[in-house]
Amino acid sequence: MRKADEDMKKVSGVYLWSGFLFVALLTACSENNNETNNDTEETDDTAPLTGVPSDEELTHRTLGVMLGNSSDARPQSGLHEADIVYEVLAEGNVTRLLAIYHSTRPEEIGPVRSARSYYIDLGNGYDTIFASAGGSPDALDMMERGEVDYLSGLAYEGTYFQRSEERVAPHNLYTSYDDLEAAVEETGYEWTGEPEALTFTEEVPEEWEEAGEISVSYGGSSNEMEFHFEEEAEGYLRSAGGNENQDPASGEPASPRNVLIVEASHEVIDDSGRREIDTEGGGPAYLFQDGHVQELEWENNEGRLLPVQNGEVVPFLPGMTWISFVREDLEEHVSYE
Repeated sequence: MRKADEDMKKVSGVYLWSGFLFVALLTACSENNNETNNDTEETDDTAPLTGVPSDEELTHRTLGVMLGNSSDARPQSGLHEADIVYEVLAEGNVTRLLAIYHSTRPEEIGPVRSARSYYIDLGNGYDTIFASAGGSPDALDMMERGEVDYLSGLAYEGTYFQRSEERVAPHNLYTSYDDLEAAVEETGYEWTGEPEALTFTEEVPEEWEEAGEISVSYGGSSNEMEFHFEEEAEGYLRSAGGNENQDPASGEPASPRNVLIVEASHEVIDDSGRREIDTEGGGPAYLFQDGHVQELEWENNEGRLLPVQNGEVVPFLPGMTWISFVREDLEEHVSYE
């Protein structure tokens, strides 16, 4: 009887230890799973327009801001934080910039200038909420017809847009990401909605030609735009009129990883020199990446300008993308070495 009791105790002990081991293993597995899930949560989100990992869930729409680019407007604030920048001629030989923000929250953006209709078309390709200080007659018509969700820097001056005393008008209107987000909330525009991701790759094809220096001429030395590939910066440092684009507050340069230069038809349509620019027809283009270049074509794919070769979209490298429009005859306006 005593031996039976002892046997029962041994069996009970085995079951008890088995239970302890089971609980311990279950807890360990749970902790490992949590760690794995946490790691996934930290690295799973990738900015759809830059291909760069993000610490935040980017489930909101993009913001597009019109920026001046005359010599009086430089250097711009917040330009280096844009996901995508379009550079297109306005009047004369002076370009303006459409900076599209999604994965960053710049504390200062400006100087904000007026829009043209083709900038709105380009912004609509990314479903931007569009901010500018008014616009050309065609652009204002588009805003009034509701063809774009629009934030007026003139209507919101003193609230979500402010005048800087360090510059003279019209080159002194500034805003911030937080101010624009607050303006979106006040207007009631839909804020939720993530843009479709661009296509990215990690390497440039070996057969591409080397090109570390790029020059884009819009007419006159002050409108000469240059890009210098800097390996440490992992991008092209941009200069305008001989001066590097450095943020006034941080000193950070605008350094796109991808520079796409496209040829398009430009037509002057009024006595003020305003233009109609073909953003849809496609044509010759250069794509510069990591100190290399490939001559190819561009096409408008549902509002987005993309590089294509042999009918296939050529992927971007992760990082900022800069898209410059030039007038017809690409080689006349663009040089590289």
